[in-house]
Amino acid sequence: MINTKLAYIEPKSISKVSTVLSLIITVIGVIISLIAIGLIVSALPQLNTYISTNISAFIIIGIIIGLILSLVLNYVVVYINALLYNYLLKYFKGIQFELTPYNEIKEIDILPTLTMEMIIMAIWFIFAEIVLILTFSIVISLISSASNIFGNINVATLTANSLTVVTLVTLISWVFMSILMFIAMFIFNFFTRRNPLKLDIVENDILELKSIDVISYVMSVGFTLLTIQLIRTLINIMVSGSMEVALLNIVNTIAICIVFTAVMPFLYNIISSKMGGIRFNIEPSSNMIQEYNITNNSDDYDM
Repeated sequence: MINTKLAYIEPKSISKVSTVLSLIITVIGVIISLIAIGLIVSALPQLNTYISTNISAFIIIGIIIGLILSLVLNYVVVYINALLYNYLLKYFKGIQFELTPYNEIKEIDILPTLTMEMIIMAIWFIFAEIVLILTFSIVISLISSASNIFGNINVATLTANSLTVVTLVTLISWVFMSILMFIAMFIFNFFTRRNPLKLDIVENDILELKSIDVISYVMSVGFTLLTIQLIRTLINIMVSGSMEVALLNIVNTIAICIVFTAVMPFLYNIISSKMGGIRFNIEPSSNMIQEYNITNNSDDYDM
């Protein structure tokens, strides 16, 4: 029974949490990568000499610059997404779900939620397409004016053809991602009806997501991700036909999905306890039959 609508997302809080979470995960990934590189280099002394004298400084500088740029981009994109969501609520229903009195999400309303996600995704795809076309046009114009590398090719025609190709690729990507999100939401509902996603929500001047139950997150979001990845793995198995590789892929998929989805809420709970969690507001959904009040369930579930 869909009874709740996500009526507002505070852009600053969700951007802050997302950026810090990305920072932690990126740092962990960089450390693991450096350890792996160190093991490889230690096994090859000649490679060790080359790296230490030629590219070690560039690797460090590249990692730092890449990390800063990715964090800034993450903050900006998440912030804009929250602004877009809040604005589009004037015209669309937004994310709707079933929330129990104990702050358990048992189901999401697929159609309005998917509609909102598709619109936001379409806006980003259009923006990316415009940037690509403008960049391509500028580069082609500069090259053609500086040399005759393109010969007698009409730059305007080339740009128009490129626009057609980019538009087609963008449209196909948008449709594919929309279908994938629909499947993911359907699978998510299948698992949450059996194992609801348990949240700890507190109310001050605005609602705040203080913590997420790790086990319920794994059994809902984790199993959703695992199901999708297993389907993809099985398709790859049917194409490759190697049972040894198949078994290894399945084991790796299970391990990665379970570990990843267990780490995410664990890190979120730490960030939320130190810096505050995601702040938002909810209201009764448009098709609500019964209204549930928000209650603090921190005593019911030990995070």
